[in-house]
Amino acid sequence: MDERRRIRVEKAILRELSLILRREARDPRLENVVVTRVSLSRDGSRSVVHYSCVGAGEPGEDPSDEATAALKSASGFIRHLVGERLSLRITPEIRFVRDDSIDGGERILRIMRELELDDDDGDQQNA
Repeated sequence: MDERRRIRVEKAILRELSLILRREARDPRLENVVVTRVSLSRDGSRSVVHYSCVGAGEPGEDPSDEATAALKSASGFIRHLVGERLSLRITPEIRFVRDDSIDGGERILRIMRELELDDDDGDQQNA
């Protein structure tokens, strides 16, 4: 598969997976799952789907383990739906991988807010 076609297919799979997770996945563990990126193999037979859990769960709770289990159990159903919606000769095998980049960004923002609050407290004491 040439590079341009592979990129188009990756984008189409990303779009369809996002729609499937938002509209048709009935598992409550998948409510906060966001697909961030899709990587397709050169022959188009395998894909790696990167996902993240956004704004989910109580503080100190990690919902990504439950989401991982839900995605793994639903992967066959999701692959079937993707195959129905996209006109591909081969429907790629789907493997889900957690993407920690959003979590890292949220952690950095939280640290920056804490530093900003500490700085504001220091300014008030000096006044």
